[in-house]
Amino acid sequence: MMFDNPAHLIHHGSMRRSNLVIACLLLICMPIAAAAYGTAAEALQAQPFKPVMPSHPVLGAITDPVSAPHPAIRSVHLAFSGFYGADWYELHVIEGSRSVLSKTYDAFLARTLPARTITGSYKESGSQVSVPLWLERAHGDSVRIDVTLEKDAAGIWRIISFSTR
Repeated sequence: MMFDNPAHLIHHGSMRRSNLVIACLLLICMPIAAAAYGTAAEALQAQPFKPVMPSHPVLGAITDPVSAPHPAIRSVHLAFSGFYGADWYELHVIEGSRSVLSKTYDAFLARTLPARTITGSYKESGSQVSVPLWLERAHGDSVRIDVTLEKDAAGIWRIISFSTR
């Protein structure tokens, strides 16, 4: 039988005592833990929420191109994250600027695009929007450009100029 062995009785009794001690400790500690949790939760709720914008060391505050506050940002992202080809100017550049930008930046765009883009905070000036952009090229180096856009006759935001830094 189970209770015939005195060693088993000692072991069984010590387990009962240790379980009792654990239960007592839990009963004592639970109110203390609940009070501490309530205090921490109240302290966190009392703190004002201050959202922090993601930041880039060169651009400063950055903007998500997908949920951008201005449609020009999405246009810039699509232009510089896509492939450079014969139709790039027709898709992304306003008609009056195509010739000048093509002559000036053709080689730059050919060796840069597609690039990973990081978009800074935009600035509006009349009918134009300026967007700082950080391009991380496939071969490792990076470059900052400033892109200026304007709506074309169809109401689509297109590049009118950009410059590298």
